[in-house]
Amino acid sequence: MSDILLNNHDTSSGKRPRETDIDDIDALEPETNRRHIDLTHEMQMVYMQKADETKVKIDDLAAQITVRKGRMSTINEIIAAINSATSEENTLDLTNQDELKTKLKRAKEEFGVDIPKLDDNKVTYSSLEKDRLLQNLELVCDSWDKENHPQLSKMEVYQKELDRIMNMLTSTRKEESQAGTQILRNIKG
Repeated sequence: MSDILLNNHDTSSGKRPRETDIDDIDALEPETNRRHIDLTHEMQMVYMQKADETKVKIDDLAAQITVRKGRMSTINEIIAAINSATSEENTLDLTNQDELKTKLKRAKEEFGVDIPKLDDNKVTYSSLEKDRLLQNLELVCDSWDKENHPQLSKMEVYQKELDRIMNMLTSTRKEESQAGTQILRNIKG
């Protein structure tokens, strides 16, 4: 852009004007104004494309995090149900706990949680077995939570990048508007 701006200024003194000397849009000739608008439009297109790409990255990360948070919520519901179904002897009896059994099967099949003896139609868990089951569920939640942290950080970086891109896009639109105003002034006389 500076070459376009420099070409329309007198350089007979042998010194090229500094870019800061020719930043004034009013000093540009009408043809240069048109080139400036075309360049500004191209810059806007690049910024819009970059903004779209960054938004897709943010949306992808957000979707992954949302899935894991949903799974964590389901696991937390299972933990709460296990705690409610635990007897005074600290054992777990699933005999009349069809909903809990269904949730445990889902956690095992869909989320990959290690749930011992579920396939053996085990209906009672000793205190130690129940504690291990709870520990397995908590470990899975911790693992998902640890996966979420770096992705949340990445999302913040992408969001800052998106904000920066949007600021640059706003700036180029302002420049384009100013250049268009100058062209109209030159046409009017």
